[in-house]
Amino acid sequence: MAVSAATPLMEVNLRRQAEAMAAIDAERKARGMSMSQMAREARLSSNSYSEWLARKRDPSLSKLVQLARVFGFDVVMRRADFETDMQDVPAAINVIAAARKSRQWSLSDMEERSGISLNSFYGWRKCQRDPALSNFVALAETFGFEVVMRGRPP
Repeated sequence: MAVSAATPLMEVNLRRQAEAMAAIDAERKARGMSMSQMAREARLSSNSYSEWLARKRDPSLSKLVQLARVFGFDVVMRRADFETDMQDVPAAINVIAAARKSRQWSLSDMEERSGISLNSFYGWRKCQRDPALSNFVALAETFGFEVVMRGRPP
């Protein structure tokens, strides 16, 4: 699916969540898609979408990935030597766990440096809960990764 000319950006670091949501909303409007139609296609509630746009709530990582793909965007975690598609959140969590081990950080070191609790990390790793976008981005950045949303090449 090609990104339309209305898309105001081709790539945004998801640390800047408001920019990413604005790009998605611009694409929704450019396609003439109603909120209810978008909600059906993305399998989420229009209330959630409105709250994300207004920055009242933080989307989960998987819901943001799902929504971005509806509008022709990919979400990836990357650094100079590596990139992974965020459609597979457990794989990305495993990459972060491997990065922690390669740095020889204890779990407490990771918690202290990232601000993400061990309970949250283990819940994500065991697929018991989905990370909030901002929490995942904070953890990824601790290990030198960036999480970006980008338009797919036409």
